[in-house]
Amino acid sequence: MTFTEAADAPGAHYRVYRTLQSPKPADLTEATRLVTLPAGSGRALTDRWINREGRWDTRYLERWVAESGRGPLPADQGLFVFTLHAEDLGGKPEAPAFYAVTRALPGEGEVLIAASGAVTERLAPTEAVRALSSADTRGHVYVQYMDLRRWNPSFHAPRPGNDFLGLDARSPALQGSLAYAYTYVVSEPDPASCGGTLPDKLPVFFTLHGWGAGAYKDPVGATPYYCALQITPTDFGETWYFGFAAKHDYRAPGPLADDDVIVNYTEQRLLRMLGDLSRDPALGARVDLDRVYVWGHSMGGTGALALATRYPEVFAAAYASQPVTHPAENGRWVQDVAPKWGTAAQRLPIRLETPDGRPAALARYDGTPIFEWQHHPAQIKARLADEMAPFGLSHGRSDTVLAWATQGRPAYADFDAGRRAWGGQVTDAEHTWAAFAGLPPSLEGDRSLAPFQGFKVRRSETVPGLSASSGNGPLPPPDAPAPAPTYNTNLRWASSWDPWDTPPVDEPARWCMSLRTTDERTVTVEVTPRRAQRFKAAPGSKWRAVNTPVGGGAPQTQPVQARPEGLIVVPATVTPKGVRLCLEPG
Repeated sequence: MTFTEAADAPGAHYRVYRTLQSPKPADLTEATRLVTLPAGSGRALTDRWINREGRWDTRYLERWVAESGRGPLPADQGLFVFTLHAEDLGGKPEAPAFYAVTRALPGEGEVLIAASGAVTERLAPTEAVRALSSADTRGHVYVQYMDLRRWNPSFHAPRPGNDFLGLDARSPALQGSLAYAYTYVVSEPDPASCGGTLPDKLPVFFTLHGWGAGAYKDPVGATPYYCALQITPTDFGETWYFGFAAKHDYRAPGPLADDDVIVNYTEQRLLRMLGDLSRDPALGARVDLDRVYVWGHSMGGTGALALATRYPEVFAAAYASQPVTHPAENGRWVQDVAPKWGTAAQRLPIRLETPDGRPAALARYDGTPIFEWQHHPAQIKARLADEMAPFGLSHGRSDTVLAWATQGRPAYADFDAGRRAWGGQVTDAEHTWAAFAGLPPSLEGDRSLAPFQGFKVRRSETVPGLSASSGNGPLPPPDAPAPAPTYNTNLRWASSWDPWDTPPVDEPARWCMSLRTTDERTVTVEVTPRRAQRFKAAPGSKWRAVNTPVGGGAPQTQPVQARPEGLIVVPATVTPKGVRLCLEPG
């Protein structure tokens, strides 16, 4: 909804109403007031950044774009985006409604300034607005308007905590302003990156930046290096790619109250970016939802690790460079997250939702204290029955930004105990991008250096959980000057994207996987079927594990039993030539 603001009334507020009857100028008592907006609601407040000269500036948009293919709103136009719910239609598939806008000045009554005719409304999936495209037509800035009734619009609004976004704090237009719209960048690959011709289906990857989002402005253009669609979000306000408090008015001073709740707002935004891309009129048909990946460094690595462990139905694989693993023990950064999550002592609970407001698949964890939920190694170990996307990660023992003693060293034992498809590498580096170090061979880059085997790793294919490998370094990893260890970086499994042996078998009553070492060593390792699409094991069920050398040899059979969480752990000896593990009823 757009409306004309009065140029001579900078202190005015505008109220938007919805009614099932045609609005009358003198009587809106039967209407529902949806929102009260200050002047300037068409300005893109959240799309601001600290430029290279250290000054606040416009990132991509000075004013919002309300419709793809149209330009930014005129300077005198206000904007409100209303997201319909089923209850707004009274249980009908579609229904008419009317809208009205009033203007109110301090000490004066409301004046009706705009009224719509009947608007026929129906529910539909959300869509992002394509706001602008680059000169090469392969980079695009999108705007996503979040559901204001399920959003806390005060967190990103101009306020003392964000330096009022560099704007005049005394401006009447900033008093009561709301922030529920955000930009992000989508890049298409150049055909040259794809061998000259774009394939019918393209993988998608998210790149997550580190702390300091106010200083990020990603270039808008073709995907660099890779034959893939790239989504580049901005975690403006540094929520560590999770979210912030639902009840607190961030425009007012003071800490979070003890009865507040921390909602995964930022996760919702990221997941919605993928959904909107898959429905995009121009790009949606090319999106391969079986090949979606995420990676990042530092705060971005933290987000990548979290997304991998929470949304295996979305991500095929992930990589985390120097991530925070335990925020409650993260030194000076604990103060950074306190305005978003409260203090560790408050133990504020989380609430997990999907982008359309439904409870998430993980809603059974609602109520978990936020610092426990963000303790990623402990969650990986505790949530044994939950599937997670395969991942790799790395930490530096010389990292002075995120302390190795609390964020790296204690984490690897829990990673190993989680029985996931994972790999890790410890280095003596400082806080620098780890260039995908630590990925297991089945997830590492191909000859073109494109990670995840050239973006061929698939979400819909089973993988082996790996733990207790004799080829790994000690747990916990040693401090320097001891040799820097690796974990599962010498174990390679056969797959549809890496068919050095027969691909996996994933049937209701049979599971098979081939593994070999890549460094000429023979190792023992515990293997657990993970991300199986069809294979299921009831707790306590009995199975027969058959280990057969690849290339020929006598099979070895041993009985195994499913554990209480439904996992089967198979002890195996893996050689450079390889072994084929199969599970059968027995």
